[in-house]
Amino acid sequence: MTVAQNRRAAMRLEHVIPESFIGIGVIEMAGRVFTFLDPKAIAPGRARMLMPDRTVTTVEHVPDWYWKRAERVVGFADLMLRGDVYLYTYFTCEEADDGTMFETAYATPEDYSRWTVIARAQTAHEAQEIQATIRAAWWEGPEQHRYPPADRGLRIPPPGFTVPTHPLDETG
Repeated sequence: MTVAQNRRAAMRLEHVIPESFIGIGVIEMAGRVFTFLDPKAIAPGRARMLMPDRTVTTVEHVPDWYWKRAERVVGFADLMLRGDVYLYTYFTCEEADDGTMFETAYATPEDYSRWTVIARAQTAHEAQEIQATIRAAWWEGPEQHRYPPADRGLRIPPPGFTVPTHPLDETG
């Protein structure tokens, strides 16, 4: 992205008020600690921002106000999963060597501030398919709510994806 394109992208965002996930450092809401939304160092040339239309823009650096945006979370399940596990899928603000920019992670009741990454995706849509697939596999709620509505166009499971082992199955 050129300097001019970076400036235009920044101008589109300069009047946005970060009303969601207000706070500094680790955020906690109703027992949830979202450490995956904390600011982190990003290598030059790898910083990205997820725009409101779900496109990804390359930026020189991620603004301080952007880190805690709720819009970075593209999928979550914190009710009705076996073992009271929380499952969140979020935009990382960094493009990895393999092109992934989204991670799916879980936290268990033993420590809701400790997130374990179990899947990565290159696009928001792919990330949501992975989230929906894991959610369906770990679901304990009413059967009619196991899967997202068909009109969302999510493949469950996406091609080549295998559901990770549930954390209770790892620990016994």
